[in-house]
Amino acid sequence: MIPAVNCGDEACARRALGIVRLLETEWVKFDVSDGTFASTVTWNKPAKLKELLKKEELGDIAIEVHLMVRDVKPALAAWLSVGIRRAVVHVEVFPKGKNQEFFYELENMCSTAGAELGLAIAPETSVDELVLYLGETLFIQLLAVKPGPAGQKFDEGTFEKLEFLRDRAPEATIEVDGGVTPAIARRLKEAGADVVASSSYIFGERDPRAAYQEFLDA
Repeated sequence: MIPAVNCGDEACARRALGIVRLLETEWVKFDVSDGTFASTVTWNKPAKLKELLKKEELGDIAIEVHLMVRDVKPALAAWLSVGIRRAVVHVEVFPKGKNQEFFYELENMCSTAGAELGLAIAPETSVDELVLYLGETLFIQLLAVKPGPAGQKFDEGTFEKLEFLRDRAPEATIEVDGGVTPAIARRLKEAGADVVASSSYIFGERDPRAAYQEFLDA
């Protein structure tokens, strides 16, 4: 289970990292959206994040960044420069006709930096868009809400996509993000998900540690 930080400014990011420290999680996820691919603009300061992690004594925590952006390469380069462990990008932004070439370019950027590349699709995108890459990537993310703000309702169609991918890519790590509650997390695990991510259910609660424990129990 990965807590996902979806913040519009630095003050929000500071508060979220203070909560993350209390959760004692090994991973934290940052949602980065540009207002173009996604409807919102989030805080996007990788160098500053590195400072904040040090202040909160979270220097060893593994960072996953979900890039909901149209211009992927510069955003990816900026985040790789601060030592993230995994970057998740959307296949919807791959250039038509050069999609596999573009994938290899991103993969090379990540491998050079010692990071893992994951591929994501939004709810309205057919799972068929991932089939081309199933032999190439070991990390897949199913976004269960529209790219953008936290707090949206989980799309039940995600289960069908999950079952399809689990059958086609048994060795892949499949993460589901967006609108996930502990009850949904339990169903996702039963359907074959390896990882779930949640933002508002944890960071929007009075007792984030209790909310996080609900996911672990589920």
